[in-house]
Amino acid sequence: MDISVIIVSWNVKGLLEKCLESIFKHTQKENTPAIGVFSVAVDQFGKPLFLPDEINVTIAHNALPVNSQSVENQKQPLQFEIIVVDNASSDGTVEMLEENFDVIPAAFSPRENREGIQESNAINPGSRVKRGMTIKLIRNSKNLGFAAANNQGIGEARGKYILLLNPDTEFTENSLKKVFDRMESDPSIGVLGCKLLNPNGSLQPSVRRFPRVRDIKVIFFKLYKLFPSLLDRYLAKDFNYSREQEVDQVMGAFFCIRRSVIDQIGLLDDKYFIWFEEVDFCRRAKAVGFKVVYWPGTSIIHHAGQSFGQAPSVKKQWWFFRSAWRYFFRLPPPFKGGG
Repeated sequence: MDISVIIVSWNVKGLLEKCLESIFKHTQKENTPAIGVFSVAVDQFGKPLFLPDEINVTIAHNALPVNSQSVENQKQPLQFEIIVVDNASSDGTVEMLEENFDVIPAAFSPRENREGIQESNAINPGSRVKRGMTIKLIRNSKNLGFAAANNQGIGEARGKYILLLNPDTEFTENSLKKVFDRMESDPSIGVLGCKLLNPNGSLQPSVRRFPRVRDIKVIFFKLYKLFPSLLDRYLAKDFNYSREQEVDQVMGAFFCIRRSVIDQIGLLDDKYFIWFEEVDFCRRAKAVGFKVVYWPGTSIIHHAGQSFGQAPSVKKQWWFFRSAWRYFFRLPPPFKGGG
């Protein structure tokens, strides 16, 4: 398996559906065999999931060419999997997934949830399951937070690379293949982030420097409202998003990790419910010699803050400062950034 995409979702049913559709659309598009080559998506036993109405069909990521000689000179398609971890959504997310996608219960799902998926996952001739859009699903009975849920997905993942992807993102090109190729070209890259765009196509800042205690104080006391430049360093206001650079941290909305980094430094710290888990991971990766890289070679759309934008402001502030406290508590004294 080349790359595993892990998406943690909480009450963003519509955005998650768009996200998944965009991944399959743009990744399968460039995995399409030449015209006249017949491909069928198959299940784990080799049985066809459906019989297409047209001979010129899009090859699914788990499809096998019937006539291998016809494609022997073509580039091997990217092997990928998508793992959705649902943090106890109450908006019908699971039902949407079961209706529109071929859902495979993941090992981390509770037994009763795995059985429920298996029973309800019969192939419906009129459903979009016929497109071969297969996902693994982990269903949590409560909201475990971003780090813990991603760790569940990583435990299920088989890819050489792990892409942590927000459910409020959309692909506009074959970003999976581009990122895979970039990571393959430089083994020193441990974490990679791509260019993020707002829904209107404008640039969305996604790179920051490691925070200092003074930066968190500025945020806590809202001094940035009086003196905005106090956060310029932390927010990397001088960063050039048009060129690839090694950075301190990239946003967790698109966070591609080399498997060997996880093998060396471990998973995300699940004591972070939300925020700072990717900052902590980037620092640990850099501490053992891996590079954290911003790469503008591909871009995605990010509808920022849609999941946790639903939470009350007071609760979000509590999560933020609790995570910030843990981040600085874990640092050795030379790196605490001053008071």
